[in-house]
Amino acid sequence: MKIDAPWGEWFVGEWVDTVRRGKVIWPAELAADRDRFDAIPYGEPTAKQMLEFLHSEDGKEQIKLTRPKGKWWLSRDTVVNAPWDGEWRAGNWISHMRSSRGSWPDEFADVRDRFDAIPYGESTVKQKLDFLYSEDGQKQILSTARGGQLRFCRATKLDAPWDAEWKAGSWIYLIKRGQVEKTPEIMAEWGRIKGLLKRLGEPTVKEKIDFLYTEDAINQVKGLHKTRKWWFYYATKIKAPWNEEWAVGEWISNVKSGNTPWLDEFAADRPRFDALPFAEPSVKIKLDFLESDEGRQKVVCAEGSWRIRASTIIDAPWNGRWRVGTWMSKFQDKWPEEHDAERNRFLALPYKVPRSNR
Repeated sequence: MKIDAPWGEWFVGEWVDTVRRGKVIWPAELAADRDRFDAIPYGEPTAKQMLEFLHSEDGKEQIKLTRPKGKWWLSRDTVVNAPWDGEWRAGNWISHMRSSRGSWPDEFADVRDRFDAIPYGESTVKQKLDFLYSEDGQKQILSTARGGQLRFCRATKLDAPWDAEWKAGSWIYLIKRGQVEKTPEIMAEWGRIKGLLKRLGEPTVKEKIDFLYTEDAINQVKGLHKTRKWWFYYATKIKAPWNEEWAVGEWISNVKSGNTPWLDEFAADRPRFDALPFAEPSVKIKLDFLESDEGRQKVVCAEGSWRIRASTIIDAPWNGRWRVGTWMSKFQDKWPEEHDAERNRFLALPYKVPRSNR
């Protein structure tokens, strides 16, 4: 290399080379300038210099210009304008170094982390998960999911650093189906992967019931009632992890009516489902409450003794102002046949018949 210097045409490259090789002795009086000389970029760049450039703003901007939607992600054919080469094949260099990891030079020991941080080729499991759990990834999931929830479906596509239309849902689906080999890399991240698997597709019956018994769901249901009762009706809708307006009341109704079949695999969860307080309580539920310590106390508080009158109103789990007296009065003369098994329990309640009915 030669340049025009104040003293004429100067073969600067040859001079730098002879000094570096020790063919020219560095004058003692210029010792203070040696650091400046050593800082002159010359010859084949070191691994550190290459990585510093790739991580620099200039390097990143050039790489983004070569990628769809301006991604900082290198492929094997990535070429950039580096200080040491106007057409440096950066992607080819990274590819070569990755394929020869076992014989990396000693100088790489201090820069391995920076090299591994370069986004290149097929994304790693860790890179995929880092993105899915990042603020950007979470926002994209929310914007694509039904109801604005952190939920995936098989068709979910995201604008990832390595692919503007990355099939994130398909990747998670294949893992769930066991079609992705459980490599050491996968197993090392299994905890985070499990967190994503729970958010794939329609929630299971168990997931729905587990959620309905959480403090969040219970408070939501209570907030729908003036008396803050944990009670579901057909029209009840709440915000669930998979749907911002989950029609939970409709789902419960369909299961109870048989319109939605109950799968055998969830047999163990049926008792918890049946225990959900839904719609108009049955005669048995009402009698169970009136015979309970809580029910007795409610009546006593309303009437001064455990005596139910036609005008008695109490705070029941399904209604903060349940007209229990009106309910009992309705069944004094005509008891529905379908509830014959509960007739004796009903008659045993301390109900005071109004004089006009005697």
